[in-house]
Amino acid sequence: MGINVRTKGHSFEREIAKLMRCIFPNARRHLEYHKEDCKGFDLDNTGKLKIQCKRGKKYAPLSKIKEPQCKEGEMPVLITKGDHEKPIIAFYLEDWLKLTQEGV
Repeated sequence: MGINVRTKGHSFEREIAKLMRCIFPNARRHLEYHKEDCKGFDLDNTGKLKIQCKRGKKYAPLSKIKEPQCKEGEMPVLITKGDHEKPIIAFYLEDWLKLTQEGV
């Protein structure tokens, strides 16, 4: 992975964390310095949502939603953006229905 690709990904994570602060005031990038700390999600302090951010030339494949390691009651979320495209969010249908019924 090139340095520019990595920088683009980290910048996207910061951008999404900033946008999430309207819902989760303490949202921030999850810094994965140690292998044992790698949980597969990119944002901290987002409640039960375990958010994976992917930024590239094209939208990331939906299978990337499986990367976050979720405990009981947590929900994996994929936010992806392609070049010159709007970001999109992917949830499992059952999780989306729970969120709309319970609230975040």
